[in-house]
Amino acid sequence: MDDTPCRRFFLEPDQPLHRRYAALRAFFIDGLSVPAIAAQFGVTYHTVRSWVRDFRAACRTGRVPPFSPSHAWAGLSAKAAPRHRPSPTRRPPPTPANWAWRQGDGCARASRVSFSSCPCWLAWASMPWSGGPAPAALLSLLALKLLDKERRSHISDFNFDEALGLFAGLNVLPKKSYATDYSYRTTRAHQERLLSGWVTELAPLLFPEAEAFCLDCHPIPYRGEPEALENHYLPLRGKAGPSILTFFAHEPQSRVLCYANANLTRADQPGEVLRFIDFWRNVTGHDPQWLYFDSKLVPYPELARVNERRICFVTIRRRGAAILRRLQARPIADWHRAVIDIPKRRHKNIRYWEETVGVRGYPAPLRQLAVVGLGREEAALFLTNNFEASGREVITRYAGRNGVEDSLGISVNFFHLDCLASEVRLNVDLDVALTVLAHGCYRWLAMRLRGFAKAKPKQLYRRFVETGGVVEVEANRVVVRFDKRSHNPILREAALDRGSAGVPWLRNRPIVFEYP
Repeated sequence: MDDTPCRRFFLEPDQPLHRRYAALRAFFIDGLSVPAIAAQFGVTYHTVRSWVRDFRAACRTGRVPPFSPSHAWAGLSAKAAPRHRPSPTRRPPPTPANWAWRQGDGCARASRVSFSSCPCWLAWASMPWSGGPAPAALLSLLALKLLDKERRSHISDFNFDEALGLFAGLNVLPKKSYATDYSYRTTRAHQERLLSGWVTELAPLLFPEAEAFCLDCHPIPYRGEPEALENHYLPLRGKAGPSILTFFAHEPQSRVLCYANANLTRADQPGEVLRFIDFWRNVTGHDPQWLYFDSKLVPYPELARVNERRICFVTIRRRGAAILRRLQARPIADWHRAVIDIPKRRHKNIRYWEETVGVRGYPAPLRQLAVVGLGREEAALFLTNNFEASGREVITRYAGRNGVEDSLGISVNFFHLDCLASEVRLNVDLDVALTVLAHGCYRWLAMRLRGFAKAKPKQLYRRFVETGGVVEVEANRVVVRFDKRSHNPILREAALDRGSAGVPWLRNRPIVFEYP
């Protein structure tokens, strides 16, 4: 009988814990030197030294670590392990949680509430691996978005937060070098598959009958040395400057960002609307029914291609001097009065006049509505290819486009979208995709909390997410015990853990919330 594979299992360990066990046994039992062990097991000299140092320290404190996920911590049967943060000089390396987390009475301080109970799981399988599982890398980056952190370097603030490590499927979050390096391994195709899987799971929960979308572009300013980046108009600066152009799609009813692309150049911008339409068709099987955007987003020849797909759109037209003179000459009796009954809207009483016009580059006639009373001195010009909806309905539909600007403002203020991750567009594209995911998480949480359906992420974070507690990994479940907080009754009423799916990297254990 050939036992070569059996011998190779002991002589050539490939699992991290198995390799560490064999190296420590070679040092303490066989008496091999550190350089010889490093050469035998394919690791560095300093890695073996750190293993030996940590193992000696653990033995002195009676906390000998296990080398198998099925074993409990030795020396803890009589006394519970102390619940304190490890010394900063002995930061444990990130390892998959289903290897390193102990069963039974294992527990860790949790400084934040995990979104693991959210049933909107990500499409992990298509993402690249980089020295570890793709879900762990993405969840580590997503955690920074959810916790109001500006830059990836701030991941060091959670070096010893075991609860966040559990959220990412690790014992602790990785270092900033790994978090930064991962974005260099992704492509636009990876981000598209990630967003596609995300929207597929999120749509039945938040926008099951989505038919209209607000589209907008947002330039992320670049503040470093001059690079080969295009200049785009920056509203906060009031002038053009080097920046990376991003495109977003927003569903107005649920207020959810459902698409983003930062791998854009000025030449790519006109065709991005059709790329979004193709994306939505691949996800849902049908095209959107309505699109709302401003005049600079799509040129008229591209509008003709949108019209060919029988998609209704509403946009605005630039006001020329000749058009304004003609409108001023119209008698007041020709204008129709209407009320835009949007809650909390300041300018509700308007007057409009409509006509059929032709524009250069668009082969068919368009419906133009001139509207006054929107808070501007001059009339606003709306263009649409829909001749059936009433003028009031068209104006009301376009007024909802302000929601995408509000969502982009939230992304800048809370998710720190303008903290440019890199001057490389593909790296920014991953950060923008994670912004869409984080925004969707908070919208899901807001919809589940009674009375907070319109709450912004900052408010949800301060009242619910930034909550202390204890996480205990038991044999068949993960228990999150919350500290006392005035808003705990709202969480209890929402029953966020009801029907939650098991966490894959914790052997499909379900999440259970307990309140004082």
